[in-house]
Amino acid sequence: MARFKKPVFTREEVAELESYRLRVGYDGGSLIPGHDFDRKPFDDKGSAFANAKELLDGTAKKRRCHALINKFGWTRFDNKSLAFGIKFTSPNGLSKTGKSVIKKYEQWLGYLLEQAGWKNIRVNEDEYLASTDYIVPLDNPENIKLLRKLSPSMGFHYKTKRPDMDDLDRLEMLCGTKLNKTKQSHTR
Repeated sequence: MARFKKPVFTREEVAELESYRLRVGYDGGSLIPGHDFDRKPFDDKGSAFANAKELLDGTAKKRRCHALINKFGWTRFDNKSLAFGIKFTSPNGLSKTGKSVIKKYEQWLGYLLEQAGWKNIRVNEDEYLASTDYIVPLDNPENIKLLRKLSPSMGFHYKTKRPDMDDLDRLEMLCGTKLNKTKQSHTR
């Protein structure tokens, strides 16, 4: 069962965004795409075969989720997890309607992360910053595999490190070690 629901914005919330009292998202080019781990060196970037394969296996839908996230949010990598959050500015502070808009964008972020297939999503609320970040642990094979596939469609914050092949190898090794320990403890 889904933990997050797609939000519906009210007229007042849309008016708040259109009035420029609240700006959500980034200007073009502010986020850095992740590395493309799956492309072959001589494969055409937009080959019809690769696109058809992604449509069939669901990767295209997951990439669209991240394209939407990139319009209003960011991704950070901290060597053992991914953090996702909302980028917003409000020169005069957040009004009651503005706070409602941000909460709905946070809800939408959770919904899109879940639709993209991330597992074990944790909510990290920060009272001081008045924002909510979502933490995706990279301690299970599903999330590591998803990071490998979706990395080029993710928008990483410009001040953060992007995961590279060494990071993926290290995470897979740690995950394998953790899985082996779990299997050994269950067989005893």
